[in-house]
Amino acid sequence: MLVGQMGVHPLITALKSGARFIIAGRACDSALFAADMIRRGVPPGLAYHAGHILESGALACDPGSPSDCLVGEIYDDGTAIFVPPNPARRCTAHSLAAHSLYQQSHPQLQFYPEGVLATEQTQYFSRDSRSAGIRNSRFIRAGKPWPWSVKLEASVRLGARKVSLIYIDPADLSKIPAGALVYGRNGVQVAPVVAPQREVGIIVEAAAGTAEAANQLAKLIAHRLAHHGFPGRKAAAGNIAYPLSPEFVSFRREDGLFGALVPGGTRDPAFIENYSKIKAAVIKSISQEISTLVDADFSITEADGSNPAVLLRTVDRDRARLANRHQQEIDGIIQVAVPKAGSRLNLDAPDAYAWSLYHLVEDEEVIRNQTFPITYYRANGPDWIEEGSDRPRYFDIGEVGYRGDLDERTLSLIADHPPCEEAIGSHRLRDIAAVIRSKDAGVNRITFDVIFTSGENYEAALYSNAFSKDSIAKILSITPDRVIGTFFVDACNAIKISIDRPNISASLDERDVFGTQQQAALECMDVPIYAAALAQVSSL
Repeated sequence: MLVGQMGVHPLITALKSGARFIIAGRACDSALFAADMIRRGVPPGLAYHAGHILESGALACDPGSPSDCLVGEIYDDGTAIFVPPNPARRCTAHSLAAHSLYQQSHPQLQFYPEGVLATEQTQYFSRDSRSAGIRNSRFIRAGKPWPWSVKLEASVRLGARKVSLIYIDPADLSKIPAGALVYGRNGVQVAPVVAPQREVGIIVEAAAGTAEAANQLAKLIAHRLAHHGFPGRKAAAGNIAYPLSPEFVSFRREDGLFGALVPGGTRDPAFIENYSKIKAAVIKSISQEISTLVDADFSITEADGSNPAVLLRTVDRDRARLANRHQQEIDGIIQVAVPKAGSRLNLDAPDAYAWSLYHLVEDEEVIRNQTFPITYYRANGPDWIEEGSDRPRYFDIGEVGYRGDLDERTLSLIADHPPCEEAIGSHRLRDIAAVIRSKDAGVNRITFDVIFTSGENYEAALYSNAFSKDSIAKILSITPDRVIGTFFVDACNAIKISIDRPNISASLDERDVFGTQQQAALECMDVPIYAAALAQVSSL
């Protein structure tokens, strides 16, 4: 499958031609919101920044959630105001600035098909206790590859997949090959968990009268667990790492019911500390949905050092060879460890795919004349009558002659500047940061956002040099060349770290498809505190 990332022009063309509904396919999330704003004359910097905030719903609020709504209001004075309809949430200048970092590899540069959104000069402000806004975001048309560019993505089928989940006695854990994925040891990251850190596998299994109901229930529970908010939550991008894409496995149970299994895991200390309350709250929240399903039941099993679980995944194009290879992998485990009750063997999982193309097309002729053809339909219920076709009409968007820095490897980069004096103490990062999250930024990068509880803690962290490129490489146990950059973000007292992914997202050896549970090493780090930093802050 080959797709291109659509920008605003095809959407604007369809809207101007009278389309009331647009099925856009693989479109840029922010462009879906920015297109109509730009069509109506809203400056593209404001439109694209507002689109970036709106595409994640209420995730830009405090408390945040991608499952709730957010309203954006655009004003003639060049501002956008955001208001959450839910009275339990509020938008603040800080929450908007913090969300502007989300899923981006740089804190002030976002790259789109038509140009670059530059937020270095953006002002974030609060209007009242529940609403906040932005102004002065700029959109730059900076030469090749802008305009125009289209990001191409493609995947290729690798083959059919079998999965087994084998619970074992902890006494047998040392006999399991080091490369095997074992929840309680190395289910979330390749490197084994090291005490006092913990790793917990969260295994959701559902049963129902139909395969669709079982899948629906398993995914519902897993989603609620992954996104449940709780006091002290730091990893706001997601509580659970999924090793499979799609994340569930369907199968027929021995009792004749249909089953669905969703394996996942976490190393988030705050989530683990609050897990019993989170689990109870999630079960309570789904009680009504379960009552509507036929013969529905579920279980949530925890796999850790006292109850390890081995996850086997085998892929092959030939089904006979696949069955043989997967059975050999099972035999390799059961020869050294006896499967405990609850183990699931030889499950047929969804086919495996891998990214085969991730490329930026800069051929303007191809983009203008071949990509994103538009077809118009007159729809009357299930009857769709084709009424014509069109080509996107392109026009220039954004400023030229911008004198600011658009280099993602230099703008706002934290310099390597070791303090000259001895530290007077240290703070655990968990204690001085409100958010410590990780998330994929594309298929080949992971980005970390550390948002501090105060300006004082932020300045002390910057002064410590603990977030220089070399220091972060040591913390994350990677080579410095894999660190794209560490960046300061004064607008919300934050530090952003972006690295090259150890593998391409959703690879066969994947442990965390969305990259939401790679922050544990940061959560456990200590930040040295220096007297000079305290004196500097007190003088501000």
